[in-house]
Amino acid sequence: MWESATDYEAVFHALPSAVALLNPQMVYADANEEYLRLSGRTRAQLIGLHLFDVFPDDGLVERRDEDIDAGLARLTDCLTRHPTADADSLADRLLSTLIPLGGNTDDTALVVIRL
Repeated sequence: MWESATDYEAVFHALPSAVALLNPQMVYADANEEYLRLSGRTRAQLIGLHLFDVFPDDGLVERRDEDIDAGLARLTDCLTRHPTADADSLADRLLSTLIPLGGNTDDTALVVIRL
């Protein structure tokens, strides 16, 4: 059987593009030097941490300081209270309900499609 003499770990770390390896649970397993440079973090600051622990996302539903179930409950409640609203009105209500007091720290995008 053919065996490769290629050191894949060395190749990974020498890649010119930023590359990170995440396991199926979105936990960092490794990152190459370019990824570390662009992220402004050390390998020790990444390995073993969940992607959103390293780069938190404060969105309409998901927030760094609470369980996602709380955000999903807010979304469900708003949708339930406005079942017949047209798409524009529903978008306005969703934004006014889901954006945290004081505003978002991240950009917000919302797409409402009425089927």
